[in-house]
Amino acid sequence: MSEASTDPGTSAVTSGRAGGRARALLGAGLVVLLVAAVAVWAAPRLGSPTLLGEDSGLGFEAAPRPVSQAAGFAGLAIPGSEVKDEALTFRGVPSVRFETNTAAASARVAVCVRADNQVPVGSAYLRDLDESCAQVRDVEEGTRLRWDADVREDLILIIIPTRPGVARVDQVTYDYRIEGGPGGTDVGAVEYTIRAT
Repeated sequence: MSEASTDPGTSAVTSGRAGGRARALLGAGLVVLLVAAVAVWAAPRLGSPTLLGEDSGLGFEAAPRPVSQAAGFAGLAIPGSEVKDEALTFRGVPSVRFETNTAAASARVAVCVRADNQVPVGSAYLRDLDESCAQVRDVEEGTRLRWDADVREDLILIIIPTRPGVARVDQVTYDYRIEGGPGGTDVGAVEYTIRAT
């Protein structure tokens, strides 16, 4: 015949273990909820930025000109009217990819601070740059750009051929951080063509 334990300490230990497990499960559940809430809040801030890399449809194809006159520039990305004021800081020099470069051209990305009474930059020959831009700053590590439809700063591509041929840029890759937002690599599809004779 077995006897039931009458030791009151045994049931306290059993119920203490069960209560400890319940508290541990509750604590783990709260940690999971906290991590999920932080992930939902941080996701838009931690992903790669996309302000500059959207396929904007921007591009130009310049008429053939002598090498000494063929260099040109064009707007790369233009903020829409719904864009709020953003401060972008570049984390390096943008990479410009040539689809074709028989003109042995160089290309660089710069910030154009528009001259008074100038509209956002379209495309033109390099000799007209001073008319469009009061100031031009090459984009390098640490360069800042104000991204807003009402601000007078535009991102431009400058292409300079060195011999007769064709220079066609089809992609620009940026590495930047949006102040208070995401940072990372952003790739823009473009179609800019210079023809030097």
